[in-house]
Amino acid sequence: NPLLAESGDVDRDLTGIIYSGLFKYNGDGELVKDLTRDYEVSDNGLIYTIYLRQNVLWHDGERLDADDVVFTINTVENTDYQSPLRINWQGVIVEKVDDYTIRFILNKPYNPFLENLTLGILPEHLWGLISIRNFALTDLNLQPIGTGPYRFDSFQKDGAGAVIQYTLKSNKDYYEGRPYINEVTFRFYDSEEEALVAWNNSE
Repeated sequence: NPLLAESGDVDRDLTGIIYSGLFKYNGDGELVKDLTRDYEVSDNGLIYTIYLRQNVLWHDGERLDADDVVFTINTVENTDYQSPLRINWQGVIVEKVDDYTIRFILNKPYNPFLENLTLGILPEHLWGLISIRNFALTDLNLQPIGTGPYRFDSFQKDGAGAVIQYTLKSNKDYYEGRPYINEVTFRFYDSEEEALVAWNNSE
């Protein structure tokens, strides 16, 4: 869940290929448009108008629109959800202009604001049904639905209930084209030593 994920490498890697943000970083570390088709910034630097791509499908086949973006931002701003990212959104108002246009209104100019828009967007049609009490507990946190290049396929747990393997499949409906690598499997180890043993055992 990109709203609950800390800034660790594992969370960042997983959310970065399962979910899409309005913007993303390319291979050169440059900020580029992702779910955004076009955007405008007012002369005073307080109003950001975002125009969404209109061909984006969630992994379950539903279509992404402005409601998903507004829901995600309202959720991250809500103190009841205890998102560690909330501090980045204080003083920001989000408004739906139409189905594919969103307006962000800042209370003061903030030049790096577009970096905030790399936040992964959640599907409102699924997460809107989840209560605040169950937000961190729902299966959607382990079996996510995003719009990114890879979709959830399966995971394995050890006897203690810890996830030790996580498999993703390429998203055939990805708006920038299906990835060339069909499957990616993440394996998790408690220490560098355990990872080295697994490597030496050809795991």
